[in-house]
Amino acid sequence: ISTLGGDLETQEFTVQVDDKAFSLLFDGLYSDKEQSVIRELSSNALDAHVAAGVPEKPFTVIIPTYLNPVFSVRDYGISLDHDDVMHMYSTVFQSSKQQSNDMVGCFGLGSKSPFAYTDSFTAYAYKDGVKRTYLVGLNAKRVPTITFLGAEDSTEPTGFEVSFPVKDHDCTKFETAARRVFAGFDVAPETNITYDAPTVALSGENWTIYRTTDHQYGFTGKAYIRQGCVLYPIDDLRNVLEVSYRGTDCYIVIDVPIGTVEVSASRESLSMDDRTEREVQ
Repeated sequence: ISTLGGDLETQEFTVQVDDKAFSLLFDGLYSDKEQSVIRELSSNALDAHVAAGVPEKPFTVIIPTYLNPVFSVRDYGISLDHDDVMHMYSTVFQSSKQQSNDMVGCFGLGSKSPFAYTDSFTAYAYKDGVKRTYLVGLNAKRVPTITFLGAEDSTEPTGFEVSFPVKDHDCTKFETAARRVFAGFDVAPETNITYDAPTVALSGENWTIYRTTDHQYGFTGKAYIRQGCVLYPIDDLRNVLEVSYRGTDCYIVIDVPIGTVEVSASRESLSMDDRTEREVQ
């Protein structure tokens, strides 16, 4: 019989890596699959431009249509070396942005977000005059894998691209989701759809009231914290701005520096810890 007087046996918790774990992590993480994929990949593209010193340069997003049901995001940042793609890119929770408040990402999950929608996608790394192609997909055990398909000479600018096919009946969902996501970006991406930027009705030092007629996108009468390029909904307007704007054709955005508030792993909402509660109040 052991006693409390001696050394106590301790075991760190571990994670069993199998299909259930990955399904819970990716498929179960995001409630809005289309919007989350667009937001995560677009945020990564913006981060790539920040890292390259060109945050004002638009990245490119192709929204699927019935004639071309393919979604893709192409940035013109610093790209990734082969070793980075095969190891860092394929490692969950590993990110090169965790110590930076200049970039939106930090969890190491966004690059894997396409798994919330599809079983496989293609990644292209353009660097040093070479285009490298990778297939990222679920194997027979439903565990994600990455396969290097080859390299070829290329005159394309340096950067990274992610692409995957979309079901025909989801094309409209992707277009609607894209309009919602792009509302958070100061520099809108170049894209194949047309949309009008919201009109500024009133603004202050760190807040803006936007007027919109696009009621289908769900902004009307709501308030958001914008950290980086992501809009996080908040419910209570009493201590933010005048509640008289609620119910009109306006919505309110309060801008905070990256790192000010904690967010959920899915980045669909704020993580309301004590610090975030104080900031929102």
